[in-house]
This record gives sequence, structure tokens and C-alpha cells, in this order.
Amino acid sequence: MKKLVLIGIGLLLCIGLLSVVACKRTKEVEFVILASGEQSRCTLDYYQIITDEAAYRQCENRLSVSLPAVDFSAWQVVAVFDTVRSHPLYHIGIAKITEEDNYVNVQVKRDCDSRQGGYSQAYVLARMPRIQKSVHFETLPFIGDETGYIPQEGVSPCLNHAYATNAGNETLYFKFVDGGVLWLEHRGMELNCAPTIWVETSVRLEKDYLYVNEDERLGADSMLALCTCAKIVGYKSEGIVPETDSLQVELVFSTFEWGQRSRSFKIPSSGSGEVVIGERLWP
Repeated sequence: MKKLVLIGIGLLLCIGLLSVVACKRTKEVEFVILASGEQSRCTLDYYQIITDEAAYRQCENRLSVSLPAVDFSAWQVVAVFDTVRSHPLYHIGIAKITEEDNYVNVQVKRDCDSRQGGYSQAYVLARMPRIQKSVHFETLPFIGDETGYIPQEGVSPCLNHAYATNAGNETLYFKFVDGGVLWLEHRGMELNCAPTIWVETSVRLEKDYLYVNEDERLGADSMLALCTCAKIVGYKSEGIVPETDSLQVELVFSTFEWGQRSRSFKIPSSGSGEVVIGERLWP
């Protein structure tokens, strides 16, 4: 009898645990896009949850657009500003918003857009129900070869108007083209503001390892400015003919401001894509 009672209790506990697990389900949250596009009055990239009218109108002034009214007693606004880019390679958007047990997850996506243009910053604002939980942002990976974009060789002017100490993400864009040519573009690299600054680069392929080096150098005038800013560094390497489906990238980059840093990551050995090498990388 005791054994039967214990077995019964065990079964009840198991059923209870299974019920708890079953209740922990992801719930999809409906949202409405309020505004999206690119702006030339570039700011630092960031993700933000707007919960009051003042912050909402401040965002409206920054974008110089007319935003619809929002009742912040029932709704909150998700604002995503992408890294400044030399061409609007992507439309930024929101793929999905889900409510988890202890937080809300926002999936940020980028869709290919090969239009040529100057420096711009993609953005998207969306309205969602006001949920009293912390919000996590998940950047979905982008890999594709839909665009004819080729990086511009050299170092760009400063991307951010205010030379700040936090320019957000740094990314590495790569593109394999015919003839063993590999194009690379380090986006959002913190360099000295001086316009004559350049970056010495080298790329070496050894089996399934790709070794990439980037070193900030003084220009011919040997001048340094009293500030740093985000810039784009584009360059190519020839004779890169991978024999494997993927490559292990060993990136080493050094700047006057922060010295030498390194990142390791894998990329496919064909096509193109972009890798985030650091979320809010600048110290």
C-alpha cells in the first residue's frame, strides 16, 4: 500500500512539473511600425524603449519627421537606430516581438538595400503594448549576396557628428568575388578625427584560417586631432581562394587610442555578410 501511495504522489508531482513547464510558453506580441527609413542627421546607434511623451517627441525632433500620437498609458515604443553606414545597405526592421517568462525579446532584422547614397543611418520605431518587464534586443544575423555593393577603399570621414566616447557597434563586412578577391569593410572603427589618418591592412589565408590585421597610421602631415570618431575602413585582398566551406577569422586591430585588440569568429567562405565584432565595443 505504501508503495502505491508513493507512486501516486510521484505521478502527481511529475504531472505538476509538466504543467508548469507547459505554462512557460513564448507569447508573440503584436506591434505596429510607426516610422522607418534613413536619416542624414546621424546620431550614435542605440536601442531604446520609450515610455513617455517627452522622450517620444525628442526622438521625433531628432528624426525631423511627424510621428503619430501614442497613448503611453497603454503602449510603449521600440526605437532602433542602426550604425551609420557609407551606403544604405540595409533597411532595419523588427522581425518579431515575444513575451518570455521574465522579459520581452525584440528581434531586430536587416533587409538588403543596394541603393547608392551618402552617409546615412537606418532607423525603425514600433508601437507595442506596455508590458512591465525588461526588454532584450536580439540582432538577427545577416548573410546574403543579393547586392552589387563593393566597399570603397580607404578611410571615410567621421561618421558621427558629435565625437563621442561611445559609437556603438563595430562590424566587419566581407564579400568574396570572382578571381580570388576578398573585400573587407570595418564599420564604426574608432580612429583619430584627423582627416589624414590611414589604416595599414594585411590579409593572409592559411588553410581554413583567415588572418586580418589593421593598424592605424599617421598621415603625411603627422598630425593628430584631439578627438576620436567612428569611421569606415575599406580594403581588398587578392589571391584568397578558400578550400573549405567556412573560415576561422583572426582579426587583430590597433588604434592610437586603445592599442591592440582582437576578435575571433567564423564566416562562410563565399558570398557576403556582416559580423558584429563587439556590442558597444568602445570602452
